[in-house]
Formats: sequence, C-alpha cells, structure tokens
Amino acid sequence: MSDPFLSEDDLIVLSLAADGERMIAIGRWEKPTEKLEALGYLEYAPDKFNAVITAAGRERWTAEEAAELHAFVRLNNMVVEEKKGKEPADAPGDARRLQ
Repeated sequence: MSDPFLSEDDLIVLSLAADGERMIAIGRWEKPTEKLEALGYLEYAPDKFNAVITAAGRERWTAEEAAELHAFVRLNNMVVEEKKGKEPADAPGDARRLQ
C-alpha cells in the first residue's frame, strides 16, 4: 500500500507538529489536521482540542524530509552537470536541458 497523498497544507501541519507544536483544528488548519488525525499521523491530546504528532506521523515527516532533500540534491547535481556541459547522470538522453 502506498502512502496517501499529502497536500501542502497537510505537510505544513505535519512539519509544525514534528517541531513540537500542538495543532488546533480551526480555520485553514481544520481540514489538514482532521485528515492527518484520520490517517493516524496526529492524535488529539487528552483535552480533545490540541492534536499532537504520533510515531507514524513522525515517521512520515522524516520520509517527506528525506524525499525533499533527495530532490534538491538531484536538481543541484543536474545544474552542476549542465554548467560543466555534461549530460546529467540520471537524465535520459533526450531530456530537456536546463537554461
């Protein structure tokens, strides 16, 4: 089973929770907080008002951070190879070149 898609707002809420913030499901953050709670990434504290990150949520956030870092490093390497005038190692032969 693949990981469910997380929107930008979902990821913002998850990142704040990973930093130790307690999330309140109101306004802009209501839907993402409720979605993350339904997925098991957040759980409500005993006060039933503040949501905190779960072990599964922390694991998902760690995976998201790693994927973002990998994408950044890959893009950086492509730019460096482009500046050197080389074909990026992981790009197909007909890949569009960066300007």
